Amino acid sequence: MNVGVLRAMWVVCAVCVGAVACSQDDASDGVDSGGAGEGSNPFDNPSQSAEGPPGGEGLPPEGVTKGGLCAEAVANTTPITPTVWLVLDGSTSMEQGFERRSTRWESLRSALMDRDGLVASLEGAVRFGMVLYAGIDRERSDDPPTDDTCVNLEVVDPALDNFGTLDDRFPGTQLGGWTPTDKALEYVVDNLPVTNEASPDQLPDPTYVILATDGAPNARCDGGGGRGSGSSAFDAAVAARVLDVTRRGTEMGMELFIVSLAGNDATLRAHLNEVAAQTTSKTPPFEPADRADLVDTLQTIVSGASCQIDLNGEVERGAECDGEVLLNGNALDCGSDDGFRLRNTRTLQLTGTACRSFLSEGSQIYASFNCTTFRPD
Repeated sequence: MNVGVLRAMWVVCAVCVGAVACSQDDASDGVDSGGAGEGSNPFDNPSQSAEGPPGGEGLPPEGVTKGGLCAEAVANTTPITPTVWLVLDGSTSMEQGFERRSTRWESLRSALMDRDGLVASLEGAVRFGMVLYAGIDRERSDDPPTDDTCVNLEVVDPALDNFGTLDDRFPGTQLGGWTPTDKALEYVVDNLPVTNEASPDQLPDPTYVILATDGAPNARCDGGGGRGSGSSAFDAAVAARVLDVTRRGTEMGMELFIVSLAGNDATLRAHLNEVAAQTTSKTPPFEPADRADLVDTLQTIVSGASCQIDLNGEVERGAECDGEVLLNGNALDCGSDDGFRLRNTRTLQLTGTACRSFLSEGSQIYASFNCTTFRPD
């Protein structure tokens, strides 16, 4: 799969924007698949089939205006590499059946870590990190445990080509114990980049968090009778901390998506819907029915991270549909589930079939906006 999120770097005064999807090999070089470097026009390479605007004439030559829209052509394109944190519930309840003879844990591990799974397929284009979380089952001692000693977090920091490390640290069976979801999310949020300190022309790469869980959040760190039991009882105080840390992460730019592996649990569903309401997209929790559905869910989430085109400038919100966005020479519908939307004033989001086409080899994006609605950096 060819995955690339591209930030188009523009010469002064450009009011059109464009990007070329890189192959995984090319993405690491920071140039387009034709090998164009800074200050060159990648569409000069005859190996590229840049159809550009309608009429098959390609992008306008540098310095030439076409229809009053473009003053300059692309100077350089570089891929944006999303970071995806996998925050995975390793509590005792994950040993329950999910489909056929597989447990919830086995199905989740398979969907992520099989050789045809999400991580192996995309490790060259996505920085994958992982937090496995559970409460530690241990014999009681004279000294009550603390949050630091009774919560088990297995952490792998995000990196490209991280499959081997993740595979080694991802056990074949769940960790066991209860469900300290708040502690797992706190770790991720405490390690997020501070997006509001970034300069406009150096936007941080997007950070996505996939929370996969099957139990209501709880804590057994007080030395009480429930310690070590792996109980799935709902704990209102822990649930409140989950909401608080989600709000904090969202304010810092985190994109959180939730996968529930126990969709028929009414208490869990109500809590996860509250969590989803605190996120940027407010996407309801996904509730996959089997492994195939789980694979599709994970791919859908990560495709959203990988089908963004960052603009070196700002489009007036509400005016994006006055512009034109072409994928491989074909016009995309604005605001469509199979076209494009404006994620924010600086970022286009390709959706549905447009996203899938963009992830295929050789895909190219061309976009133009009226001078009154686009302000270049």
